[in-house]
Amino acid sequence: WQSVNLARAPLNDGKFHISLTVFMLGVTKALLLVKHYDITLIILLYCHLCCVGFGFLIPPSTTTTTRAFKSFKTTALLQPHFFVLHNAFTPTLASGRNKSNHKSSFILNMKEIKTEEREEQQEPTWCPEQQIYVGGVVPDHVEVQQLISSNKGSLRIFGYGSLCWNPGDSSLAKSEEGVTMALGRAVGWKRCWSQKSADHRGTPEFPGLVCTLLTDEEVRCIIAAEEKKKNGQMREHVGEEETAASMTEGVIYTVPPALVEDCLSELDFREKGGYSRDVIDVIEDESGKTVKALLYRGTPENPAFSKRALLDLPFAAAIMAVSTGPSGPNDVYLYNLDTFLTNAASSSSPAAAAAASFQNHNGDWDTRNLASMARFFFQKRHLYFLFGAGSNQHNQLLLYSKNNGSCLVNGEEAHDLKEIVLVVSSKEEENDSNGIGNAPRLAPPKTKRLFAGGGH
Repeated sequence: WQSVNLARAPLNDGKFHISLTVFMLGVTKALLLVKHYDITLIILLYCHLCCVGFGFLIPPSTTTTTRAFKSFKTTALLQPHFFVLHNAFTPTLASGRNKSNHKSSFILNMKEIKTEEREEQQEPTWCPEQQIYVGGVVPDHVEVQQLISSNKGSLRIFGYGSLCWNPGDSSLAKSEEGVTMALGRAVGWKRCWSQKSADHRGTPEFPGLVCTLLTDEEVRCIIAAEEKKKNGQMREHVGEEETAASMTEGVIYTVPPALVEDCLSELDFREKGGYSRDVIDVIEDESGKTVKALLYRGTPENPAFSKRALLDLPFAAAIMAVSTGPSGPNDVYLYNLDTFLTNAASSSSPAAAAAASFQNHNGDWDTRNLASMARFFFQKRHLYFLFGAGSNQHNQLLLYSKNNGSCLVNGEEAHDLKEIVLVVSSKEEENDSNGIGNAPRLAPPKTKRLFAGGGH
């Protein structure tokens, strides 16, 4: 392990050296099984010399080596090896000290190495093609390790999206190993359906939408900026409904120390679609106690953030009605979260039910409205997704919205390519508003052609 760490920094391409080390450790494992400790020691020394010796012959660069080392580390070859190796050499190297103490010390050292590796590994790298952070390395927050230390190694995690109803097969699902969950809420934070999803509920060609958590101030700043773009000035008066703090209901997981590292690795990979680690104050519904918890969220600055989806709910609902990805249909994600919120508000616990019913706070009405719209679109409408730019003076690009959700300049000009949703009835239905006299007009059952042109 020390050999690879020493060689890792100066290497340009670590694939050969990592492969060599994996092979030699494989031989080592076989020798240990037949108790050839003397030959094993010689091979390990050879590995050390190879890694360090060859390392200085190649120009420094860590990118490829870190990637190769990560692949090597996850082969599950190393840890079983070193546990056997440690126990085999303890009588000789430790002069008769207690083996169990050495094993405990070794486990602690391994945890320290893992922590150091995360600090030393490459910065989060966004891949525009896949629309994910490469390798599941997400932006970290300095308070996360402090949070773990203050809780004596355990960790609280606040889930507000799919973790509310689907922890999956991850460490968070291991209730038999001490993981607990309870309803909780974040005050001053708003659940926003504005995070593009190309790896779970959509694809890079047609990303879906999932939720993120923004502070009330972040939401206000985004809205104000678009109003200024539309009207040329900021609003002076803010409505009473916008001054009340938002409240987001979710689930607080408590993870025991033994599962924290695995849990963080799993969540980093799960949330690689633009999310980053953060720390948040949450309130336990049952006790009313305020605690600090780890939060994964997509900030307004992250590459997958969709300002349009935040400001234009029908647009967001249209995407969720049709998008699907490796984790399933987008609308199922939405409906499951809507069901969770309904159940939380009708909880058998009076304290939890009162907290989840949004008393004295702006509740999560967006989720309910989006679920209703997405269901309507899916059942009764054909949706066509187009692109366009230019003038929307007469709404010819179908981009008008009250709060300038399409981010048009002066409220009517698309200076960059905009996504357009054309909504057409999926079956004949009466439309009294367009009727002449008492004779209603029937909407066409199917769109036959789509035409696009320039100018007005």
